[in-house]
This record gives sequence, structure tokens and C-alpha cells, in this order.
Amino acid sequence: DGMDVPYLVGSLAGDDTALLIMRDTESALDFTEEIKEMLDLYNLRDGQLTQLRIASTKMRERLEALRKQRVELEDAIADLERTVVVVDGMLKEREAAAPKAVNS
Repeated sequence: DGMDVPYLVGSLAGDDTALLIMRDTESALDFTEEIKEMLDLYNLRDGQLTQLRIASTKMRERLEALRKQRVELEDAIADLERTVVVVDGMLKEREAAAPKAVNS
């Protein structure tokens, strides 16, 4: 149905993009806060063992989150690629059915 595709395209172009930007911004801010927390640990006098342990844990958590985001991004790209095929097909159909312009 022709009504579903524009909604889908609008949804992909608007809502999903906005959500991705918000998520990525929030993620960057969270990671910045984590780095600040790790730097605050420099004041400890334990040979930086606490800092290194926390840094290792946080970096592994960040890697896991980034891997998940990569999967989500790949899924979003695949969805958008499928939508482009549908929209391009609809465009070709409508262009073929449209009356040809008369040269003046």
C-alpha cells in the first residue's frame, strides 16, 4: 500500500535517526563521565591497581556496548536499503504511468 511506504520512510528518516543521535550523544557523555571517574582515581596510592582494574572493566563494557550498537546500526542500514529499493520501485512505476510532457 502506498500509504505505508511514506510513513516508513518518514519514520526511518526522522524518528530512528533522532533516536540514534540521542543514544550516541548520551553514550558519549556517559563514557566521558567514566573517563573522569578513572582520572579521579589517580589520587589513590595503591600503585594505580584500582584505576587499572576499573579502566579495564569500563573499557570492556564500552567494547560490548559498541559491538551491540554496531549490530543495531547494521540492522538499521539493512532496513533502509530495503526501503530504498521499495521507494525506487514505486518511483519507477509512477514515472512510467505519468503522462509524458509535451515539448513546447
